[in-house]
Amino acid sequence: MVKRLIDSEFDPNETKTEGIDIKDWRIDCGGTEMRLNVWDFGGQEIMHATHQFFLTKRSVYVLVLDARQGDQESRIEYWLKIIQSFGGDSPIIVMSNKSDEHELDLDWTGLQRKYPAIKGFVRRVSCETGEGIPELREIIQREVDGLEHIHDELRTTWFNVKSQLEDMDDNYISYDKYQEMCQKQGIDDEVSRRTLVGFLHDLGLVLHFSDHPILGDLNILNPEWVTKGVYQIINSSILAQNKGLLSAGDLPGILEGDYPKRRRPFITEMMRKFELCFDFTDQPNERFLVPDLLPKEEPDTGDWEDSLAFQYHYDVLPGSIISRFIVRMSSFISKSTYWRNGVVLAYEEGRNKALVRADIEDRKLFIHVSGSPATRRTFLGIIRADLKRIHDSVSGLAVEQKVPLPKDPKIVVDYDHLLNLEELGDESFLPEGMRVKVAVKPLLDGVVSPEERQDVKREGRDERRSGTQFHAKKMYFGDQYSAEQVAAMDPNSRAENISFTQSWDEIRDDVDLQDLAGQLAELQGQLKSKASEPDHYDAIGNVARAENAARQNDGPSALRHLASASNWALGQGIKVGADLAVAYGKAKLGTGP
Repeated sequence: MVKRLIDSEFDPNETKTEGIDIKDWRIDCGGTEMRLNVWDFGGQEIMHATHQFFLTKRSVYVLVLDARQGDQESRIEYWLKIIQSFGGDSPIIVMSNKSDEHELDLDWTGLQRKYPAIKGFVRRVSCETGEGIPELREIIQREVDGLEHIHDELRTTWFNVKSQLEDMDDNYISYDKYQEMCQKQGIDDEVSRRTLVGFLHDLGLVLHFSDHPILGDLNILNPEWVTKGVYQIINSSILAQNKGLLSAGDLPGILEGDYPKRRRPFITEMMRKFELCFDFTDQPNERFLVPDLLPKEEPDTGDWEDSLAFQYHYDVLPGSIISRFIVRMSSFISKSTYWRNGVVLAYEEGRNKALVRADIEDRKLFIHVSGSPATRRTFLGIIRADLKRIHDSVSGLAVEQKVPLPKDPKIVVDYDHLLNLEELGDESFLPEGMRVKVAVKPLLDGVVSPEERQDVKREGRDERRSGTQFHAKKMYFGDQYSAEQVAAMDPNSRAENISFTQSWDEIRDDVDLQDLAGQLAELQGQLKSKASEPDHYDAIGNVARAENAARQNDGPSALRHLASASNWALGQGIKVGADLAVAYGKAKLGTGP
């Protein structure tokens, strides 16, 4: 398609684009010749996430549809949302290719109403016959000409730096070298240098992430250097044999040649940033999961018929939601039972189990919790708290919470609607599809206790936090510590550059890990009756992770999870053992990985 667009040529034997191909295209914009960088992204599904590396705001996007694939609104919306996330309000042109073989039937008007960034459609395009190509060129030229600042003149010094970078054959240059280039051109202040590199990033001339501690050190001049590195990892036999599990020790055997040891972290950081891989919570920077390489087939997970059920419904369900959840809950995974779109978790030493499964096409996530009725709700709360944290991190994600009816699970009720009914004093309601009214309270009681709901109402659903100063000294009360005093710590009072490994080494002789595990289990039992907010369940989840780590004699990981537990966990009038008090205090003072 790009060859037909730029050179008016068509080769029926031309192979599909693999990865990314970049070409120059000279066009006329209002009497001025403009040079466009045309980025052609390949369609291999496993590499879709790498496209996000290069989506910027100073761009015009052409979304190419294959007319032969018929109705594909959900897939179109997936890409439109990706463009929105990374390209902001950049104009989008949607075209239907191969329309000489089949005409694509879509609600074009409805699509444009929902996504105002769509500035034009070319409904019939054929690279073979040339149909629609002139129209496509015209719309592209119009939208390029309308881009903000497109006709602004670049300062001579900025233009010189831009030209030097364009003429370089290197895969990348360090940010220090870039600063030297700026210095020679008289660009002395850091604000101008940052502004220029951001401008060059938006133009697609360099790849730079100034706000990232590792990625900000390099300016990538050759995008293929990044994508090739990602390809080598994803396509490696080591990763295939390990079913998507990657360790840092595997990288030397995978990334060779153009990837020296000190530059390999850049590739894995890019994969992290764009959610191609995730750290296991207990071993950051050491073990990674590449979810696209997990087995697709769901194993036999057992019978969940009488379980506590909950659902999330999405406008668009990114595959990264379930991937991130699997990694975040890795310490709860039951008997290594996980696959690309789901996982089975265990809690309370296996007394409770949970099945969490995503249906990407149906845009739904299903949760089933079985086992001890006394702790089902708590386990569901931990799961929902983790999902809330993931949801909150995804810009513009539209998600609804649903409660299936126990007697007819195919009928689901909006969770917020149930809360509203309870607040209005309605004791029952008639769900759509039912001929018998259903009581409100039992449905809500299955998810959260009446006491929790009252607490939420009383606080107006606001999160309230207080921070008081904590002095790092021991506070003994017989053989126990005062939990409030241990918890009363300013969250910003952490020591600099102290890793959790170093922190653990400092208290190793004072803390018995198995005693700590017992105290953490006891703490969980007391916290379950006091939880009333999603953050409380998040804290309980982190206490449970710390317990699991302690039982496995992993002190640094126990501290890491304790550091993630909110001060609420130890601020409930609970007396805790000395091992826990010392560990929690040290965890809150440590910051490192």
